[in-house]
Amino acid sequence: MQSRYLVTAEGAVVLAALQIAAEIGVIPDPLDAPEWLVLMTKSVPAIVAGAMSEDEWAKQIAAQYKTLWSLDHEGTMREFTRIILDSPHGGSIFFPLRAHPDFAPNFPKRVEVGVNHNGLHFLNTEDHSLVHEAELKDIAEYAGKPGRVYFCLLMRNQLCSLEFATKGGDEITQLLDRHIANAVRQARGEQGGVESEREREEEVVVGVEKGRVIVRQEGMLMPSLRLSQAAAVSHGSRPRYA
Repeated sequence: MQSRYLVTAEGAVVLAALQIAAEIGVIPDPLDAPEWLVLMTKSVPAIVAGAMSEDEWAKQIAAQYKTLWSLDHEGTMREFTRIILDSPHGGSIFFPLRAHPDFAPNFPKRVEVGVNHNGLHFLNTEDHSLVHEAELKDIAEYAGKPGRVYFCLLMRNQLCSLEFATKGGDEITQLLDRHIANAVRQARGEQGGVESEREREEEVVVGVEKGRVIVRQEGMLMPSLRLSQAAAVSHGSRPRYA
């Protein structure tokens, strides 16, 4: 498992046992397997590795591993994938960022940002600790180009502008476009909208071309900051570096 995923020690035990079972199957005496130590070390995320001694990790992972007798290889992988995808960071694509002291003063110099359907997850590159999370509804603006990415985020009830150096600026904004558009469509569907899927797509595309993701209410285009209000999230129209 990628060590950047944030889990508790208890969660790491479960995931490590599933990974080892997927690798070698469920055998009677796992601690005697020559690959056990290597697999255990590889499976425990660095962020929680110091929570227990190596012996204690081995003991707890082995105990969890022995509960998996009923699962075959596909079953262990399905369960592992389900747990990962159910986490707030599940399905994230991560990008390395370099923070500028003037444009991201409260961030470490080197961070990673994970982008998924829940929003943005900033991690310290050195120890993979969580620096900040922003839900999609808290992203007011964003824009990217080769070498840079810009965010305007709602942090502690204030809008804060952040800028980072990265090679993935375009990819980050494309991912956010897709996740926000999906969230808007889902919010509209939950409100019982009668528009067809094609009409919803057309409205989102029009919004993106104008620099905003929008929804149509009572025949009008209604931009707004809050997805939770069945509205829109604006993005990318005024980056400072453009």
